[in-house]
Order: sequence, then C-alpha cells, then structure tokens
Amino acid sequence: MDTVYLLSEAGLKKAAQLFAGSHETLIRSALEGAMGEKSQVYGNHRDCPTAVRADTGDFAIFAGDPAAAGELIAGTKVPLFCPAFPEQEKVWEAAFRDKFPELETFNRYAFYHDDPTAFDRKKLQEFRAALPAGFTLREIDRELYERCRAESWSQDLVGNFPDAEIFCRDGLGIVAVAPDGELAAGASSYSIYRGGIEIEVDTRKSYRQMGLGRAVSAALILRCLERGLYPSWDAANLISVRLAQSLGYREKGEYHVWYEKSLDPAGTAASE
Repeated sequence: MDTVYLLSEAGLKKAAQLFAGSHETLIRSALEGAMGEKSQVYGNHRDCPTAVRADTGDFAIFAGDPAAAGELIAGTKVPLFCPAFPEQEKVWEAAFRDKFPELETFNRYAFYHDDPTAFDRKKLQEFRAALPAGFTLREIDRELYERCRAESWSQDLVGNFPDAEIFCRDGLGIVAVAPDGELAAGASSYSIYRGGIEIEVDTRKSYRQMGLGRAVSAALILRCLERGLYPSWDAANLISVRLAQSLGYREKGEYHVWYEKSLDPAGTAASE
C-alpha cells in the first residue's frame, strides 16, 4: 500500500507546523506550491502527517518523526536530502542511510536572507557595469529561456519552470551575452516564493574568472530589489561563498546535505 501522500490543505497546515522555525526558502516554495510539480509537500498521511518532505527542484527537505519517514525517504525522486533543522542531522542521516546506504554527504553554506537594506546598491551597480568589452546583460525572455534549456551548463537557470511562458510570468533571470552572441553566464530564480527568489548562478566554463558571475548576480539582486523581492542565496561551495560575501550577504554557517547518485544520472545536482 502506498503510504506517501501529496498533502491536503489540512495536511499542509500540519506540515507548516512541523517546519515552523526553519527559514529555508525552498520549504516556503513547497508549502506555497509556488512552482507546480517542482515544489510540493508530501507526508505519511494526507491530512495529519507526522513526517513530511518538502520537494523543491533537486532538494528534499524533511521534518517530523524520522521513524515515520521510511516510505517518504524511499519514495524520494530528487537526489539531495537534508533535514529542516541541522540539530537533527544525526538521526535523519541514519534514516536516510537505512534506505540509501551509498549516500554521499557534503557541506553547503547558508546565508541570512531577511534584510534587503543590507545591500550596498551603489556597489552592486558598479559590479553590474563591470563587464568585459563587448559583453551585454539581458533579462531572460522566451528566446533566452529556450537557449538556456538547450545547453547543459545553463539548464538549471530555467529548469524548474516547465516552459518559457511560465518562466517569464513567474521567474526572473539575467544573462551575460558575449560579443559573438554566445551565452556566457547567468543568474536566475532557481525557485520562487511569496516575496522572494532563491538565486542560481552559472557560468560557461570558457568564460570563468572574468567577473561575469558577479555582474549577472548584482544585476539580478538589483532587479529583485526594484520589484520588492528578496534575492536569497545558498552556496554549494566556497567560490559561491566568496561571491555572495562580495555582493553583501552575511554567512550564517555550514550545514550538511546528502546526495544519492542514482537519482541524478547527469551528476549535476551536487554542484547547485
């Protein structure tokens, strides 16, 4: 018998209680159902769950009773696992490994995301303007959505939105275009929630270390602030940490994520 349920309205209220105290924006996206099938909450009961899983993009975030979450874990379709509360990592890791013994673990780096006044807009404007000669910045439109989807390095810039129309309606992104018209770098909404986005940044390998990631990130942050959106940041590596700090983010600390290779055939999720 299937014991994994997409939650009802009553179940979502219970899930919100189990997730209460976590400030993870990916949980907010899932609770709000902000991105359709890419952001949903599941539980071990439809209306009154004691264990819940928030799926957004490639991340599955768990809360509640780990002992009741076996089927939720086994039924996970996304490759990155973590508990909503870092202090519960040990007990959740045991539950994860009970279903996926070959899980790998690695560090990620959280940042505070509650103060839009912390950004130095003048500095961000300078970063946005500091492009190499001949490069231009463009907001992602329908044409650029399709171009991002067509190449592996840039797919995550738009991949959580099923088509160009939905991205242009709900998402937001900036790309740097090289003098020959090639897409060189981009920053966009990996996920959305009421009042903000979670930022994804990618640069084509041949254009790295040119300041393009910083330029597109600064441009996206400024665009978010203009729209009254908070541009949340979470780092997968120390390069991303240093970029975030240069843009004005304050690091909150490290946390752990577990990665299941069999759920990520392309091997890209662990670098997001």
